[in-house]
Amino acid sequence: MNPRRRTLLKSAAALLAALGAGAYALHRQQLSDAQQARLDKARQQQAIWAAHQDEWNARVAAIQRFSVDGMIARDGLDTFMRYWSAQVVQRLRRLRTPLDALQQEIVHSGSLFYPPASAGDIAAVQDRLQLRLPPGMLALLARSDGIKDVIDCCSSHDPGSELTLQHCARFDWLHRVNKELVDIWTRQRDPVPDSDYNVYGPQQAPELLRVEYLQRIVAISNVVDGGVYLLNPHIVFPDGEMEVWDFSPKYPGAVRYRSLYALLEAVCRDDCHNLELWDLDAEWQQKYGVGMVQ
Repeated sequence: MNPRRRTLLKSAAALLAALGAGAYALHRQQLSDAQQARLDKARQQQAIWAAHQDEWNARVAAIQRFSVDGMIARDGLDTFMRYWSAQVVQRLRRLRTPLDALQQEIVHSGSLFYPPASAGDIAAVQDRLQLRLPPGMLALLARSDGIKDVIDCCSSHDPGSELTLQHCARFDWLHRVNKELVDIWTRQRDPVPDSDYNVYGPQQAPELLRVEYLQRIVAISNVVDGGVYLLNPHIVFPDGEMEVWDFSPKYPGAVRYRSLYALLEAVCRDDCHNLELWDLDAEWQQKYGVGMVQ
């Protein structure tokens, strides 16, 4: 290689190295700016929280007082379904943030519910699963084949991937729907005594889960980000109702209910709580320039 060509190559290499160092420095500066912006926002939130903590806590406490526990037993399923729809539509209409397509459809129709499943559809799913569905599920399907999703909790936001009670034709054993999820949870089994397992309501510990039941349990919703609603035929109560699980990454396991009705009341409560909390957060952003919900 002649000296002139060697000199040109060295100069080019030096220039590329300098450009690379400059780009790296710029990238580091951009990262630093982004980190500083997040830090500034966190400090702003802390200052607002310190100044308005009592107000925020009082508003959240008022939201959390909403409850429908025991409403179905007291007033009947039809009354509960009408009330649930009315409460959700009312909150969606006053929400300060834009509605997604699912929420717009709920407001337009005025209902969370679909037309009922046919007797043939119900017979077909029971025959396919070789399982008699519990009375609460049969009563719901006779009124609505599935429930519309109020809050899209799926990270993909793909249509049809919402965590909600789906049409009965899509009910299936969890190991057929998501074998990987079953395999992961059943690798290690720790025995759970009846004294711990037979606890329902706020006192139950979601981590005290009999994971072996996952090997034969019915998914009654889509599996969304590792979360799914499950019907557990291993636990059947004297009234014919089956245990139902809210199996979710929100918990270190699952929150279990003694019937589908108890799960529906919990979902209704959570829907209304979350919509009001989001609206409160939007109000905070308008008033103070920063939201409190992460």
